[in-house]
Amino acid sequence: SYREGYLTREETPQSRFSRELNWLMNGRNYTNRELTDTVIDRLIDQRDMIPLHQRFFGPATDYTFVIMGDCDLSDIRSYISTYIGALPAGVADTTWQVGRRQIPHRNVEFVSTTYDQPKAVVSLTYQQDQQQGDLQLNEVKGVVLKSILRTVLLKRLREEMGKVYSVSTSVAAGQYPSYLCRSTVGFVCQPADVDTLIAATREEIRQLCEQPDQYAIHLDDVKKNLQKEHALQVQQTAYWTSWIRNVVYNGHEDWTWINRYNDVVEHISMQDVADFARHVMADAYEIKAVLMPPSPSTSVSPSPLTPVSGTVFDDRNQNGVQDPGEDAIA
Repeated sequence: SYREGYLTREETPQSRFSRELNWLMNGRNYTNRELTDTVIDRLIDQRDMIPLHQRFFGPATDYTFVIMGDCDLSDIRSYISTYIGALPAGVADTTWQVGRRQIPHRNVEFVSTTYDQPKAVVSLTYQQDQQQGDLQLNEVKGVVLKSILRTVLLKRLREEMGKVYSVSTSVAAGQYPSYLCRSTVGFVCQPADVDTLIAATREEIRQLCEQPDQYAIHLDDVKKNLQKEHALQVQQTAYWTSWIRNVVYNGHEDWTWINRYNDVVEHISMQDVADFARHVMADAYEIKAVLMPPSPSTSVSPSPLTPVSGTVFDDRNQNGVQDPGEDAIA
């Protein structure tokens, strides 16, 4: 059971760091709270399970059903009427839903010297909650950006500086419960190299935004790879079901997108990528997170924390992570 799993799990410095970093990035609420054995015993009752299921999923009003198969509609119309048509009407109870994302609206540094390994784990996360432009188009720009950024950072940090083995990059956005684009750069290095590599990473991001033309050669390669991947993906049923679901879920029902995909990719310029990078990274709030071993001979230079308008975390636990308390999230 979950309760037994919680009681017997092994808490590591890395799992604790990841959990508190997640709270720092997202705020702390019922979707990411820690389900301790005390919470489970106090709040969970098996008799509530069926009523809860009916409360959330019983009424089918406003549901969108996507049916795919190698058949004609006339062949399955009776099954649709019998099974889907028999679902109860009514309005689902959504009073439980999360409101606007509670992200920190300032640059934040989160450093832990509790790692039991000799290397440092570094991540730079940029969070932008102001949407600009079309979500589907920005998704493609995000894929292009993360690919180019990884290429240039591998060249700089690994080939030229010889300080890392690999670099991970990601750019992803969603609009529920409220819009958020999160971009992340991560790597593992020697603790003494943390500051140097972070500075180099920030410089590459700045140059990509300010001097995009010098990255044009990477853009051509990324475009070709995206078009090749798309040609393979459209042959898979899972791709279509996932795409249809996302289009309906996000309210962007442009059914011509699939046919226009290659043209959309082809017309993305390096300036488009630079403008997008500026918005989601350079102009966004940065969370600098470092997990490193304790050592008096190494240190990480503090970054200035400049509060701006919006959400700031004042109620902090000993690690600097917002903790509203058990009662606030029960």
